[in-house]
Amino acid sequence: MNKRGFTLIELLLAVSLMALLAGLLGSVLSNGRRIAAAATAETEHVRKEWLLQETIQSELDLSVSALTMEIQNNRAAGFSFLTYGRPGGKLLRERVRYVFELDPDRPVYHLARYSIADGIGLRESKEILLELIDAPRIDIYSNTAGEFVPVDQTPEMPSMIYITFHLLPSAPRSPDDLKILPFDPFRLVVKNGHIPV
Repeated sequence: MNKRGFTLIELLLAVSLMALLAGLLGSVLSNGRRIAAAATAETEHVRKEWLLQETIQSELDLSVSALTMEIQNNRAAGFSFLTYGRPGGKLLRERVRYVFELDPDRPVYHLARYSIADGIGLRESKEILLELIDAPRIDIYSNTAGEFVPVDQTPEMPSMIYITFHLLPSAPRSPDDLKILPFDPFRLVVKNGHIPV
């Protein structure tokens, strides 16, 4: 029996085949990681959208007044309503405001929730719900038109409001950075229980 080793060509061929297979496997794994990261980000986007809608709607369901639109710089910046809350264990009437505010340091908005209760010595509290928001827009449902329209196009009390905005993954350095938006915008529809739809 002749014991001879592998030739140089056979060794080079085997090494090149292993390198080719490793490259293909690395490409498949890289794509898998990218797809998993995109799916996770989309799931988080949907979770935040649902949570925000449920938070606003649950407070509106307990409201004791109609929605009041807040206008800043000739655009709908938010809305407010009265509800009953329990600050400090006391049942007090509370004014709740949701407002899109321009960040003073960056070309983006944040969504803030303000609340102030009737009573002596109670101050308005502020909670930032979402940051890094671009292009916030609030439309109201017009019973006359049968669709959502900009706030300035109808004098009606809003029965439903439609809120859209983009949530950015990181802070933009300039307004040009806002041209590339990663996801579909948030779309929330909340109903005012005191006005029939």
